[in-house]
Amino acid sequence: MVLRVIALSFWIAGTVQAAQLVVEVADDKESPMPLRAWVESDGKRLYEPLSEVSIPYLKDRSFSCYGTFTMELP
Repeated sequence: MVLRVIALSFWIAGTVQAAQLVVEVADDKESPMPLRAWVESDGKRLYEPLSEVSIPYLKDRSFSCYGTFTMELP
């Protein structure tokens, strides 16, 4: 399995700072794999990626998707 952080970019708009995280998970042949993720930022668990095809799980604040996800971090 390959876990790759594709991009972690930061930007400042006025006084608001934000970041975007892009993660890709693939097998040894570079084929996308299903994944379940727990993402935490500033002590808060984030579970709603920007990816259109994802399933959020409110109970444990995680989500599942296939191969890659993009998420805005506070």
